[in-house]
Amino acid sequence: MSSSQSHFPGGNPPVGVENVNRAYSTILPNSNSSLSRCISAFVRVLLDIEYNAKKSPSNTWMKTPSAHDFHVGSNLPESIILRPINCIPPGSLLSTSERIAPVFQNIFIHDLSISDFPGVTFAWDHPWDSPWNQIFANFVLKHWRNGYTSGAFTPFFMNPVEAVNTILQLGILHRWFLGRQKGVQLGQFSHESKAKKSKSEKKSKIRIQISQHRRETLLKLNITAETAALFDNIKSTSDTEQIPPRDLLKIPLPWRSE
Repeated sequence: MSSSQSHFPGGNPPVGVENVNRAYSTILPNSNSSLSRCISAFVRVLLDIEYNAKKSPSNTWMKTPSAHDFHVGSNLPESIILRPINCIPPGSLLSTSERIAPVFQNIFIHDLSISDFPGVTFAWDHPWDSPWNQIFANFVLKHWRNGYTSGAFTPFFMNPVEAVNTILQLGILHRWFLGRQKGVQLGQFSHESKAKKSKSEKKSKIRIQISQHRRETLLKLNITAETAALFDNIKSTSDTEQIPPRDLLKIPLPWRSE
């Protein structure tokens, strides 16, 4: 793969999330491949993205740059990408798991700072090919490539030919960006949204457990199969079976006092 022109009809990449993903599905490794997982995990560390609903996440990565910062960052020369990167601590190169060391974020933020880039995340309300996002993407891949050549991602067992392919690297990052951009715009990554989703999943799990227990109980009773089938639908499980009982209150009614 010498250039992207060899992949797209007319030499131009497709427009629109669905069209881009459809085209990428024939070019890029799938999202579960070791290369895709590694780049995704690396970006999440750089942007301090936390998906644990029980922990208050940092929302900094979702905040779009101000108009002034966007203008400044968009007009910086591409040469800022060439600035040397601080050395990776030796201890961060000895990982035996697919966990990306937090120190990579520190090195990344420092590089952005000394390069006078006025932001620490993508401009989510601007297209991928905007100057800001292109510069920021190059910073991300600059640090990913440095980590790869340093041997920091050995536990991912990536295909060495794919791992050094810059077209694949950029395409995977683009695909990742498109997915997160839509989620940011819809508010899917806010702590409130994730907590609500976690609560819904927990509620569904409890209903499944109650439904299973009910089916097991019904098997022990002398009832017809038709009657037992009425309880197969999980939606037949009442919420009152999982809500703790409350204290009863006396409500004074006028007709009782007459």
